[in-house]
Parts: sequence; C-alpha cells; structure tokens
Amino acid sequence: MLALAAAGAIAYALGRGQIAAAAGADGYASRADIPSGCELDDANKVPHDGTCLFDDQCSGGYCCPYFKVCQDGNRAFGDWSNDPLKVEILYASGVNGGEGTNGCGDGGNNVCDACAFRGESGTSIDPCYEPLGYPVLTTSPNMWNLPLWDITNPICNCDQRFIDYVLNGQWVPQCGGATQADPTPAPPPTPAPPPGALPAAAGLARRAAGAAPVAALLLAGAAAVVVGSH
Repeated sequence: MLALAAAGAIAYALGRGQIAAAAGADGYASRADIPSGCELDDANKVPHDGTCLFDDQCSGGYCCPYFKVCQDGNRAFGDWSNDPLKVEILYASGVNGGEGTNGCGDGGNNVCDACAFRGESGTSIDPCYEPLGYPVLTTSPNMWNLPLWDITNPICNCDQRFIDYVLNGQWVPQCGGATQADPTPAPPPTPAPPPGALPAAAGLARRAAGAAPVAALLLAGAAAVVVGSH
C-alpha cells in the first residue's frame, strides 16, 4: 500500500505529460519542438486575421480553436481572400476560389474550419487546443489525466492540408522569421506619355543635348574671329 501511495504521489507530482513521455508516448516536450508552435515576443505577434496555433502567438491573445486564426477582442474577421492558405482551407468550395471542405457552415456562411470539433466536449478535445491556457506537453507539470496536445488526433477532425501546413512551418511563418503583413497593393502603372510628349526630365536632357552643338559652334566662331584679328 505504501509503495502504491508513493507511486501515486510521484505520478501526481510529475503530471500526466511527463509519465507519458517516460513511457515513450508521442508528444512534444516544448513549444520550440512544435512546428508553427513557437513562442513569439511582443514585436512579432501575429496580427488580427493572421494564422496561428496558440493564443499567446496573437497580438490580441486569442487564436480561434476552429479557424486557427487570430481574433483581437470582439473584432469581426476580415477579408481572407488575399491569403492563399486561408482561401484553400477556410473558404468553402466555390467561394472566392475556396477549396474548404471541413465543417463548412458550422462557423458561418461559406466558411469552413481548420479543425472541426465544435460538436465535441469534455477532456476528449484537449489535444485540439489549450485547455488550461497552454497546450499539454510531455513536460507539462500537474496535467493529471489530460491527453497530450496533438492536432493529428482524430477527435480534432483537422483538415489534413492544415496539418501539413503546420508541420512544414507555413501556418505560422513568424516562427521562421517571416511576417503575415497584409500585402501592399502594387502602385498603378505610370501612363505612357502621348506621342510627341516628353516627361520634364527627359525634355530637359534633350534640350541640353541639343544646346551642346550650338555652344560648340559659337565657341568655334569666336576662336576664328580671334585668330583672324592677329
């Protein structure tokens, strides 16, 4: 009995994650080990509407567990049509070129989920998000009976394309030093001048080029006059 009690105390102290790790269970030991799961400093937080994996990656402190997109406060989500990843996964097929197929319509018209587990509840969905404000890792203390974070768990029902983007680091490019700034619209092309017209700089250059021979002729004439006077 004493041995069992001691074992139980050790198990409680270590936490579910560390015991699983000791037993060779799958899981991540740190955030740095999770592709797209890095911890970001304040200057590099993901902006509103940017793709995310965890709450603390977002400038507003909230990553939608279904869309895996940052949402600052009560701001509505914006236009995602300029982001190829969101178009592919989160826009329903036929909407703005979307190719989404996962939980479409559950989170709003014409929008799909990266991870469609809205109808699930209880600790079974803990692998899909951050039940205590952070993911349960193999080194997490005092996570008794909580399953390890793992978006490949079937209960999460995540789009395989989303999982692939997470695993190759594209879902949160900030983890690789890139940004998710909105692309700057290309400036409109400069209209071609009408025939015979020249921009000011080009006109000045041409006038200067035309004046050079005239100046040379005037100098030559002046030199001839000087020579003839001697």
